[in-house]
Amino acid sequence: MLVELAGAGTAVLATFVSGYCGRGTGTADGKLWAMSDPIPAYEDEIDYLRQVELLAQEVVALAFDEGTLTHGPDPDDATPLQRAINALARKVRYYHFPGDGCLEERPLLPLSGIVVVGPDSMPPEWGIEYAQLCARLGVPARAEGWALWHAWDSKGLPHTLVTRHLATTRGILQNWSLGRDLYPVQPERAQVAAVVRGWIGPATLSPSHVETVGLGKALPTSGHDDSLSAAPEDRGKIV
Repeated sequence: MLVELAGAGTAVLATFVSGYCGRGTGTADGKLWAMSDPIPAYEDEIDYLRQVELLAQEVVALAFDEGTLTHGPDPDDATPLQRAINALARKVRYYHFPGDGCLEERPLLPLSGIVVVGPDSMPPEWGIEYAQLCARLGVPARAEGWALWHAWDSKGLPHTLVTRHLATTRGILQNWSLGRDLYPVQPERAQVAAVVRGWIGPATLSPSHVETVGLGKALPTSGHDDSLSAAPEDRGKIV
């Protein structure tokens, strides 16, 4: 029974998978805890399994933050709980993509959102043709299109990176669609075709940014987000 596992994250996961919908007790950081809120019923088994997966990922993320997570052999001093969580981390479903940081040693690039533009994929509300957008961005109108990554500069101001890394972008979006808050490695200077002040939107938001702006938790959405742009003049403009 996972209920015997210690730690706040594992306690929540244990309560969920136990199927017990009333009041229960267990241990969290060596203290008694209680779950008084009913666990939502899932008519669709896929929804239930997805929720279990998301909770498992939260447990793994907490172990990473604590510095106890390893995908390799367990250290000799690892506790039974740490070994169980490491085994869980190695089994949790994860979609790899080029530039996901698993093989590269460069730091990751946090993103608030992503827009993919191309000859047949321009947001209609922008009111601009693909060739016109490329001209204003100062990049060629590639038939394959471009990915626009919403990031922050060293001063914390929003800016948009224009990159040709569509395979990486598709991998990021695939993980975001499943609630996985993953980011690419910092691109090399040669891999960035242009940098534009502000965020050019609307965009598909990262799970963490969705939670930051209060739109939900681990559920990517679309829509232009103004909440973290310091001022109108700092936002990306295409017209």
